[in-house]
Amino acid sequence: MRITNQMLVNTFLRDLNLNDEALLKIQEALATGKIVSKPSDDPVNATGAIGYEYLGKRLDISLRNMESARSFLSTAETSFDEMELLIQDARSIAVYQGSDTAGAESRLAAADVINAKIDAIIEAANQHFRNRFLFAGTNTGTAPYERTADGVIYRGNDGGIPIEISPASLLGVALPGSDVFGSLSTRVGGADIDPAIYLGEAGGNATAMSLLNGGNGVSDGRVEITYSGGRVEVDLSSLRDLADLKQRIESATGGVVTVGYNAARNGLLLTDTGGGPLLVRDLAGGQAALSLGIRMDSMTGVVTGGDLDPVVTWLTRLTDLNGGAGVDTSGFTVTHAGVTYAIATADLTGSVQDLINAFNRQGDTAFMQMNSAGNGLEVVGRVSSQSLTVATSGNTAGTLGIPVGTMQGDDLFATLIALRDALASNDSAGIRAAISRIDTSNDRLLDVRGRIGSRLQRLDDARSRITDEKTTVSELLSDLVDADVAELAVRFSERKNATEAALKVAAQILPLSLVDFL
Repeated sequence: MRITNQMLVNTFLRDLNLNDEALLKIQEALATGKIVSKPSDDPVNATGAIGYEYLGKRLDISLRNMESARSFLSTAETSFDEMELLIQDARSIAVYQGSDTAGAESRLAAADVINAKIDAIIEAANQHFRNRFLFAGTNTGTAPYERTADGVIYRGNDGGIPIEISPASLLGVALPGSDVFGSLSTRVGGADIDPAIYLGEAGGNATAMSLLNGGNGVSDGRVEITYSGGRVEVDLSSLRDLADLKQRIESATGGVVTVGYNAARNGLLLTDTGGGPLLVRDLAGGQAALSLGIRMDSMTGVVTGGDLDPVVTWLTRLTDLNGGAGVDTSGFTVTHAGVTYAIATADLTGSVQDLINAFNRQGDTAFMQMNSAGNGLEVVGRVSSQSLTVATSGNTAGTLGIPVGTMQGDDLFATLIALRDALASNDSAGIRAAISRIDTSNDRLLDVRGRIGSRLQRLDDARSRITDEKTTVSELLSDLVDADVAELAVRFSERKNATEAALKVAAQILPLSLVDFL
């Protein structure tokens, strides 16, 4: 094979370029300390590195959250020191002034002292950390307590603020006044108002599975239905709503088994039109039929399901409550801290949200909300020491799960105000009664303080674990992308020597031509 000068030149330039490219990569690695700076450098290691980098950032966020939470809780604990002393002072005053040796003049002076301690506790309760109030629940931008002519109004809520202390774990750090001081204890209602379920008849909306069983939904699984037409297995996994359930069962049985409502309209009714018997059971350890309240046998061909306990939503129609019977539309009133909230017939024709909005826009001393179970409504008073009275001409409040009558809360501020008033009026029995109420409030405070201590311990444990995990992730990431400087220096020297040698050889060979051999 004849080797031309051009072939020599091309081969030399190609090899030289490859060597220069390798030198450039080594120089970049030495400069950045990384052997993988972009996915094309090493797709496999780059993919792993991206995952570790993301996890490392998540762990950094968790560590920052934990430091913030720890400072938040530590600040709250400091406030507790001050409040506990104030409460103990108030109790000592009540014990002394409740004795038969205390006179009216002494008790009147003590009433002024208690009034000052109420102000001091309010100041401590309005402590904040980094512009976030400690005892306001989720409403951390507003001072939770305000002294009014009627008492002490709580402008926070009883919500919690979870923070991420690991990529798969949350910790609540909010300290709502309802937990610490017993605020919002003046509340009525909350009974199950039993919204009706819907199977989506005539193209209407069907009840979503996620709303059943108190909002916990239903279990996936296969069920076996034995009926007059034989035996079938039905897959009840990934059901969207009750219309989907109805379609699957009726389709699997050829329409012989129909799906309807039980008498209370809060559960299902399966009917074998062939007369039965009708048996429904779960397969392979599943719990789909059980969670739907239909796992049972019926020799008569009718399976009456249990209460599916659907939750109330903002969009639930008032006419759907009480199993579809609706509510009494006579209206009702709520009076608290001198404000009367009136709900008229016109407010009882829409949705739950319409009713709540109609109530809450009338004032700020009380509010209506859904209960924590999600199946009822409750009315809550914000002002300590003020009773809450519900009155109705018909049975409207009752059909909304709100009892008629007067409710008096028992939070710390209501207790201290009652003590102050008893001292001012020289009421010995009232003074002595306040002692046990103060003890209850103090026990509540100690319970919350104990929970703060357990949360701080959990934060310390989590911080130690996350720090160790962060170290491990950093090491794994380093193994994938970090450069070995000593090894790279050797490789750079080898490449450099190879380049210089190639240039010297090329300088001797490439200039040769036929003239050199004449």
